Amino acid sequence: MLMRDLLIAGFVLCGVIIGVLIALGELPRSRIASSAHLFGHILRTRSGTVTVVLFWWWVGWHFLVAPH
Repeated sequence: MLMRDLLIAGFVLCGVIIGVLIALGELPRSRIASSAHLFGHILRTRSGTVTVVLFWWWVGWHFLVAPH
């Protein structure tokens, strides 16, 4: 049970860090790229597009599919 709690806490911490970076990227004159700029840069290449699609597939499979 302890390992599961640590894993969940790690995911929550990563989510909070990502949220803070996205918020900082939206501030005027920020040195951090906005999420729109970042995804625009990633999606310029076919390998970037495939990676994003596979990531979203993985997220959907692991978090949205109901177990049998």
